[in-house]
This record gives sequence, C-alpha cells and structure tokens, in this order.
Amino acid sequence: MADEYSLNGKVAIITGSGRENGIGAGIAYAFARHGASVVINYVSDSSAARANKVAENVRGLGGKAAVIQGSITSRPGAKHIIQSAMTQFNVSSIDILGQWLSSVVNNAGGPAKTHGSIMDYKPQDLLNDFELNYFGAIYMIQEAVPHMNRGGRIINIGAMSSITYVPGMPIYSAAKAALDHTTKSLAVELGKKSGITVNVVAPGLTMTDQPLNLDEDLRTTVMGLAAEKSSAANRVGTIEDVADVTLFVASEKSRWITGHVFPVGGGMY
Repeated sequence: MADEYSLNGKVAIITGSGRENGIGAGIAYAFARHGASVVINYVSDSSAARANKVAENVRGLGGKAAVIQGSITSRPGAKHIIQSAMTQFNVSSIDILGQWLSSVVNNAGGPAKTHGSIMDYKPQDLLNDFELNYFGAIYMIQEAVPHMNRGGRIINIGAMSSITYVPGMPIYSAAKAALDHTTKSLAVELGKKSGITVNVVAPGLTMTDQPLNLDEDLRTTVMGLAAEKSSAANRVGTIEDVADVTLFVASEKSRWITGHVFPVGGGMY
C-alpha cells in the first residue's frame, strides 16, 4: 500500500530539534518514518550529545539525518544552517538527484522570561523573546526560500498562547501572535509566485523540557489550566500529537492549505 504521507526525496530542516523529548525531535521522527532526510539543529555545546541521539533515532527509523549547530537569532546564523544542510546532504543545487530543500520547520523558541508581569519586562527581555520566537523564524525563511522549489513547505511552530490566555509568558505569546500574522502575509507573498505554502502548527502545553523547567508554582498552574481547558481529554499534549499534525502539513495532502494556524491543544479554548 502506498504511503499517503510519503516524504521520500525531501530534505527538511527542523530548527531547535536537538532534544530527544522535544517537539522538534518528535517532528523529525515522524518525517523520518516517511522517508525524509532531516536536519537536526541545536545551539549550545551542552546539547550536542542529545542532538546526536536524535539523529541516531532518526536513522533507526529509516531516515537520513545531519546534525548542525547554529543559532537562528541572526541572519548569518540562519544562512549557516541552510548552507550546511545543503552541503551535508550533498545538494549543490536545488534539483540535483531530485533532492531539494523542500520543508523548513521553524520550531526553535520558548519563553526567555516567565512568571513575570509585563510591567517588569526590561528592554532586553522584550528583545530576547522576539529575537528567538519571531525574528529567528523570519531569518530562516529569508535564507531558505531562494533554495526552495515549487511545492515547498514552510511550517512555523507557534503556540496556543498566541490565541488564548496562558499565564506567565505574555511577551512570548505576543511574539508567536506576530508569527501567526506574518505567516498569513507570507502565504500570499510566496503562494502564486513561488508555489510554497506557509502555515503555523500551534501546540498547546506539550510534555517536553519546557514545562518541566518552569518553577514549580507556575508549572502546576499552567499544566492544571491546560488539562482543564482541553475538550478532548484530561491531559496535556505529547510530542506525537504535534508531530502528526505537522506531518500532514508537510505532506502533499495539505497542498491546498496555506496561511492557516492549526491549533493542537486538544480543543483548548
């Protein structure tokens, strides 16, 4: 039986995918099961071992993996990730051997500051949240699009907190809301002209390092609120919940969908 979600011959760059229990890793595993070559991206030296473990898992699922260290918080950093990906997969032009830079998943992000009043944010706090959660995605898109063919996919990982109230992360949520709006603009800009779709997958609270690293009071509040507001089940999300939706958006099945925000929060309202 044919694989209806086949990603054979596709090269996917997934930023912030260097933690084996993270959303980016979950997406990498889903893509690998369907034949993609996947770039695993991480930033700090301390994450190198975990990133290589993700790559090992990808290869075990039948996919190809390249591990690339680099930060998306500058245009040169984004360019380094794109160029390194093409080099490691031996793609010197976008059509060689039917391989091309077909999918970019802007997953990297997270609150730079939590559990604070908006009134307490310093200018650098504001900049840090937008640099990682908004500017970085834009830099990646700017560097990737010239190397993408028609039929390409840009998938921005947003957050349910951009469309509903979640305590403790107001500026992070604002940055993700900005990404939602820019996605709609890019869908128009890149659609007919370039044949590239641009969408957002917006997870609700998902069991990764991020909630586990919150201080105990905030973690209890956020997890309780997420479970309470879920319509589907009394739980928080898993990386598989998010990865399965992202796989659909990356596949040919989503060809007629662009500029859309896909909430993945169990019916969170």
